[in-house]
Amino acid sequence: MRSGFTLVELLVVISIIVVLAGLAVPTAMKALGKAEQVTGINNVKGIKSALDLFASDFDGEYPSDDTAEEIMEISDDSAGASKRGSSSRLDRRGLDGGSRLDSRGSRGGRGSSSSDKPSNYYFQQLMSRGLDNEELFFQKAFKKAFIVKKPNNDKVVDQGECVWAYTKNLQQTSSSHLPVVFDSPISTGDNPKFSKKVWDGKVIMARLDSSTRTELIGGTDAKEGNVTGKIDGDRMNLFSPEALEEGVMTVPDLKRIGSGN
Repeated sequence: MRSGFTLVELLVVISIIVVLAGLAVPTAMKALGKAEQVTGINNVKGIKSALDLFASDFDGEYPSDDTAEEIMEISDDSAGASKRGSSSRLDRRGLDGGSRLDSRGSRGGRGSSSSDKPSNYYFQQLMSRGLDNEELFFQKAFKKAFIVKKPNNDKVVDQGECVWAYTKNLQQTSSSHLPVVFDSPISTGDNPKFSKKVWDGKVIMARLDSSTRTELIGGTDAKEGNVTGKIDGDRMNLFSPEALEEGVMTVPDLKRIGSGN
């Protein structure tokens, strides 16, 4: 006679498999989230490197409204030269379309208005100066909190394709502690707030000194909070106007899930 498993034995085996699966899934999800965070850090490093190359061409100035005008002037001159038999690698698409972005660029707060441009507008200047990796500005982890779309690699940083915020009006000689590329804030003004959904309560930032790190989002709210740290011995919101000095926070052209903003 051939013996087989009894019903009790089968139930025990199935129970063990269910328990092991329950233990493995959270671990796998955590590892996957960590991998996405590493990708985000690498992307921010890549953007910072592109910003440094840009500044080296513009007397130490990072993308701003002034450099955008310079690029358009250079592009116009190059276009004229192209008609005379020369070629140019400059592309002004997305720069002369600034007014298209203006209506969506502001999130409110001190110093903001309907004419504020989003970070997309300033990162577009990098594309116009030869950066060919549009994927740097995208990160699928932001789908947890924002409406995003995968870049179509058309050399234009469109709405939803960029998830990173940017501090404009900085130069290479500005204070080294200043964050220049960082996660998308959900509010601006004197006390900017950040979503805790993307990186489990952290933000990724690259400072002017090229250090890239994650910082904890504080506060008792489970969904949002601010980012504080010590600057010259004083503890303050790292993204407040006081902490940013001459810099001005610009947010990506993104919409929050479940919100009109």
